[in-house]
Amino acid sequence: MTDDEDRRRDPLGRIVTDLLYQPFLEKLNALILACQARGAIYVATSGLRTYAEQDNLYAQGRTAPGKRVTNARGGYSPHNFGVAADFAPHVGGDYEGKLKTDYAVRNYAVLGEETAKLNLEWGGRWLKIKDTPHVQLPLKTRGITWEMMRTWYADGGLVEVYDRLDLLGGW
Repeated sequence: MTDDEDRRRDPLGRIVTDLLYQPFLEKLNALILACQARGAIYVATSGLRTYAEQDNLYAQGRTAPGKRVTNARGGYSPHNFGVAADFAPHVGGDYEGKLKTDYAVRNYAVLGEETAKLNLEWGGRWLKIKDTPHVQLPLKTRGITWEMMRTWYADGGLVEVYDRLDLLGGW
């Protein structure tokens, strides 16, 4: 099997995983395996984003054409700090190319259940705005604010953010 074939069969193959926070990536791999064991296949569609990429997504449905897809500006999303990923339920096609998905809320039940078991935060449990594709580290429960994350990032990029998260431990 070639690397390209492996990537097409890898549920994380559509995102760059090298820059994600390692303990989070380990939990994502465990999450995917747990979901697969229950017959639910999810494919990551978004991982780390730059502030500019986040701002472009934020502009959709506001100052740019398209449907609103986020309420977070650059620097206010865990995607900006390598501790979040979005998933699509896989219903056909290959993981990297022509992915066939069904974004119906009912298709995210297994993802939500397995996310909780791994002590991750699932956007489907948010009170104000549900974001069923979204999985992240539980930053708020650890007392981590966006201001802290932005400061750490300004001080040393992802390396500084990850060093600070490592100091908190127990992810």
